[in-house]
Amino acid sequence: MNILAYLDPNNFYRLTINSDIIHDIKKAKADADDCPFDVRIPVMTKVYHINTKTWLDCTIYVSDTAIPCVYFHGIEENLLEPEDDLLKLPSIYLTRRFRLMLQDAKKYLSKVDIELVDTWNEFISKNIEK
Repeated sequence: MNILAYLDPNNFYRLTINSDIIHDIKKAKADADDCPFDVRIPVMTKVYHINTKTWLDCTIYVSDTAIPCVYFHGIEENLLEPEDDLLKLPSIYLTRRFRLMLQDAKKYLSKVDIELVDTWNEFISKNIEK
């Protein structure tokens, strides 16, 4: 799974989640569902900062949803929109904010990122035609 996200013009991210992380998220979700209290179980991974071409820590908080967060200006910031749930997204997903800022993002995108955007656009165009 690949998610392209935007926080501001200097902070574009690519979150790549492999099958091991998906497994950890699903296990955390089952544990959260079995708990009689409201819990947020952290699952740690890395996120690629597209602007700086560096890897940063990313915490995916799992409760009734799965929410990936990064530290941004000293606070933890959600990479997804409030209505998004990581476990319900397609294998390639561009957040609404990323789509709105795509023109600004293009100068930072690698060939892999461009391919993800193209695949997303193909997916969307096929689903709109249906």
